[in-house]
Amino acid sequence: MKNRAGFFVVFLISVIIFTSLYAPGVKPIYAEDALSVTFNSDNHTILFPLEKSFRFVCVVKNNSSNQVDFSANLPKGQDKNTASPNTNQFTILATEGFYRLDPGEETELSITFEAQSSRDSQPITMETVLTIESGGAKKEIPITIKTEYLDNSALAQDECRVNVRVLSKDNKSPITDAVVLAITPSGHEKIVGEPSGDEYLLRLINGEKLKGYCEKYQVDHKYQGYYLNVFAPGYTSYFESGYLPVEETKEIYLEKLAEVGQYGKTAEIETGYSIWWIRSSKDGRYFAFSQGTHGGPDIPEPKETRVVYADSAGKVLWEKTVPGQCWGLDISSNANYVAAGCMSGNIYMWDREGNEVLNYSTDNSPVRWVKFSDDEKYLLAGPVEKRSENAGIFDVESRKLLWSYYIDGYLRQGKFSNDGKTVYLASSSGGLFALGTADGKLAWSALTGYFIPFILGQSDSAGIIVSAGKGRVFNATSINSGERLWLSSIDQTITAGGVDINGNTLGASVGGMVYLLNEKGDVKWARSYGGVGHNGAFITQNGGYVLLGGPNPTLFDKNGNILWQREKGKAIEMTGPNTINTGDANCVWMSDDGSLLILGGDDGLVEFYSGIVKKGENSYPQLMGPNIHIPEGNKQGNKQDNKNEPGKKPPQDKPEGDAGKKDIKKTENTSAETSAAVEGAEKKPANATAIIIYSIAGFCILAAVVAVVLILINKKKKNRR
Repeated sequence: MKNRAGFFVVFLISVIIFTSLYAPGVKPIYAEDALSVTFNSDNHTILFPLEKSFRFVCVVKNNSSNQVDFSANLPKGQDKNTASPNTNQFTILATEGFYRLDPGEETELSITFEAQSSRDSQPITMETVLTIESGGAKKEIPITIKTEYLDNSALAQDECRVNVRVLSKDNKSPITDAVVLAITPSGHEKIVGEPSGDEYLLRLINGEKLKGYCEKYQVDHKYQGYYLNVFAPGYTSYFESGYLPVEETKEIYLEKLAEVGQYGKTAEIETGYSIWWIRSSKDGRYFAFSQGTHGGPDIPEPKETRVVYADSAGKVLWEKTVPGQCWGLDISSNANYVAAGCMSGNIYMWDREGNEVLNYSTDNSPVRWVKFSDDEKYLLAGPVEKRSENAGIFDVESRKLLWSYYIDGYLRQGKFSNDGKTVYLASSSGGLFALGTADGKLAWSALTGYFIPFILGQSDSAGIIVSAGKGRVFNATSINSGERLWLSSIDQTITAGGVDINGNTLGASVGGMVYLLNEKGDVKWARSYGGVGHNGAFITQNGGYVLLGGPNPTLFDKNGNILWQREKGKAIEMTGPNTINTGDANCVWMSDDGSLLILGGDDGLVEFYSGIVKKGENSYPQLMGPNIHIPEGNKQGNKQDNKNEPGKKPPQDKPEGDAGKKDIKKTENTSAETSAAVEGAEKKPANATAIIIYSIAGFCILAAVVAVVLILINKKKKNRR
């Protein structure tokens, strides 16, 4: 009896020991692994029109006590239906890259798959493999992406009829020339209310059904509901985020819009090639302009471009010719220096008179960013020291490089803290680093939420620094600790924007959507606008105004109401971030008091507009944006020919300028549904079957040992007898 009890105790101990050793989530899969890899999902179905892309998120952690290098590679996917390269059906934002992790450090990789699909497209299935290599070993992670479209029968079955009454807040009378617009969370589809008497009928997906689709297909958006907009000439606009439709009559009251902008062109500068950046001195009296484009098959690379220094009256004070494009540009606070970082691999600095005081070569590594500190003592630039992953600080007076820091990828953007003591570096790999300006010591590092982050700005009062980019999220990081404070997922690539002193964040997207978020990441308003140019979105520091570029530059107040347009009432077309010689504004700037607007055209023309926003009647049409059909009965401007009818293919957003390129992005770590490990020799992940096998094996071994011991004990007892 005692032997049986001992045998049972041994069994329990063996199960506990082996389960604790191999159960996922308790320890790394193998304690000696250098790297562990977790990811959110290896199989996803993109559901149109609620979603247009999917982010594959992968977290790689260094479990060792040593520094570890690894690489990530994603080949072109294959269309499972045709077994051919799937380059036309999907835009894949990912890239081959090398990463370095310190002991205990982790990084986020992200790959975004955007399907080029519409209602009449056939379902697509694409298979590809993410390969992570380290120390000669590799781990391959298969990824499968599919597409589906909610067909007309499903939409009819789930339809919810919402009658919207638009009323004047002053006298409660109906507004008959309004436009009621519902936009899916992806921005992919826009539904316009049908006029019916003094109401507007919206045919939308029932809110509960909509939530069900989002949960079933794991749609990753800030909101599961629609963006609901109401526009009427002469009235303030109405915005609601996350609207979940129910059968109802919804009353919306609009106030009279009592402000309007009056501007006239006062000067222009012809530079001869597309304007990339407009930079101003702190007092707004002096400006620097650089030239460049996002490129494309029909846009030849210029052999040389110009950097122009001018005053607020549009008078050119000097200009310099440099090799290639200059994506990096800044002017110091007091206009004593201008710096340019060029794709040729050169960093230039000139003084107020135009004398060249610095010409630093990075050995042909493109320089995408330069930035002066507010006190004009330091210049941030990257890359430096002929290494593309190094960013550094120059002493402006001595022109010497004070220090450099390895940031995993190239320096995409950087900013100084308001007190100048800290510099923030955003790496193309998705990392954000806070370092001491004077000594380059690391204060903290963080993950920005995916690849190629643009630092939109920071707010001391809100305690945040906000980034966005190709990862299709707005990410707010604490300026003090590096902790992620909030993340707002969207389905659009952000290329331009800003942050005001209160933490309100503006972001304009490649897909034509424009968002304004508050300091907590909630959407205050979202509009379908169209093309803004690559750098054509600007918010004043006091938060009072938003200026957008593109085919018809437009000025908004802080609530998203149109105050002025370069061409009143002209429809804004859907254009990408890489236009050239169309007259679109590729970059824009505005003074805080609203007295000066500057538009930098993709044809090289710089336009200066002077004016004021004043009290008065506003007759600008408040509706704008591409692919919106206004039904008969609505009289507001910007009528489009493209009808958004069931069964009819809606016009497609133009693909991003990096279509076909592949960028690796750092992204938020979601639930680790699958895990893998990389070490000196490739090993398979633990799972339930493995646990059972190991437990049984352990039990058998221990049972055999116990059996032998019991036999020996019995033999000794017999011998004693």
